[in-house]
Amino acid sequence: MTPTFRAPNEYAFAALLDALAVPWKYEALEPDISRAIRYQPDFWLPDSLVWLEIKPVGHTPTGGETRVAWQLVEAMRSPVYMVAGWPQPVRLAMSAFASGHPVQTATNKLAMLWLAYALNRRLADVLAAGRVVMCRRMEFVRMWREGRND
Repeated sequence: MTPTFRAPNEYAFAALLDALAVPWKYEALEPDISRAIRYQPDFWLPDSLVWLEIKPVGHTPTGGETRVAWQLVEAMRSPVYMVAGWPQPVRLAMSAFASGHPVQTATNKLAMLWLAYALNRRLADVLAAGRVVMCRRMEFVRMWREGRND
């Protein structure tokens, strides 16, 4: 069963993960940790041991978001990728938070390459799956609107 996501591009990323056969869990952070850092990242990828936080197109991490991403990295010893946009190499931005490294940011096709790395998939496969998923963009917007009205 598909969860009710908080944004239409979260539906798109779930569809991308499914298309690539990447196991995922939605808002899977343990409640004690989530309450302690006041943060619930969108996707846990158990095979890659990374967190994905999905944001709207053009979003830049705020100071508070950056702080809690670092807290999650320290608490769980797993990287956090904050992804702004849709799963396509246009107007996509990705910020990577990993222990022992400064925050790094990539955009567009480089962000897709980072996403492929985080998913442990080939870039060509991620790009192809992204094209298929983006054909369903309006469906995801409709699903999101219907979920908000329930």
